[in-house]
Amino acid sequence: MPQLRGHEVFALRRSGSGESDGINWISADLSEPLKPETLPEKIDAVIHLAQSPEYRNLPDGAPHVFRVNTASTAELLEYARKASAEHFLYASTGSVYEPFTGSMLEDQLVSPKNFYPASKLAGEAVCRGYNDHFAVALARIFFLYGPGQEQMLIARLVEGVLNGVPATLPEDGPGISLTPTYVDDCGRFFVEALAQKTDGIVNVAGPQPATIEDIIRTVESAAGKQAVIQRSGKQPGLEMTPPADKFHAMCRKDSLVTLSEGIRRTVDAARQA
Repeated sequence: MPQLRGHEVFALRRSGSGESDGINWISADLSEPLKPETLPEKIDAVIHLAQSPEYRNLPDGAPHVFRVNTASTAELLEYARKASAEHFLYASTGSVYEPFTGSMLEDQLVSPKNFYPASKLAGEAVCRGYNDHFAVALARIFFLYGPGQEQMLIARLVEGVLNGVPATLPEDGPGISLTPTYVDDCGRFFVEALAQKTDGIVNVAGPQPATIEDIIRTVESAAGKQAVIQRSGKQPGLEMTPPADKFHAMCRKDSLVTLSEGIRRTVDAARQA
């Protein structure tokens, strides 16, 4: 994360240790018990971004999802306490607001029915148990996208347009409405949250709502290619566009990456890959 340049950064990854790009890499698989002895004795903060890759493989992948999204969170919190951390930032998900029929304000009572957001919400609950020890920021991130991403919604739409893979839209409209969040803006939020010792829940959502069709048309413009679109079935007018006043107060809304610019960068990176 380039926003953390100037800080001493230790990062966990599933394989490979050593130092590169100014980062001290530590080999750790969060689907297995944490080994605190491999981590620094003293730290200032933890940014917990890990997510189980099994989130689509449910219910078979549920144990792995719980292990990474919830159990490892508890282990990292306890490690942070013992390492004298002053702040813990947990990357949750906007999906905790399912079925997206309420206000989606941060103080809304939520009760997701699907296992993945439920595991993230459980992680949030575990984090709150450490509020007496350090500031805890819970980032509910909506539709993160950007260069290098794979398998997620916008990444699939970009790949589809570039490779002529059909995209499906409902017969009667432009698809769901959402607020894509560009990866650099999310990184800016993490840095601001640490600097301000932000505590509590923050919706992290991009500067402008867009429907699925809007996103496809934006990809078309950036790629200079026409999308292959199939229309099939009905879809309710679902709006996953939360209020994000806290986020926009920390990272000014008019300074965030616009959808057209973020898609352009994502398309350019996909072409160079």
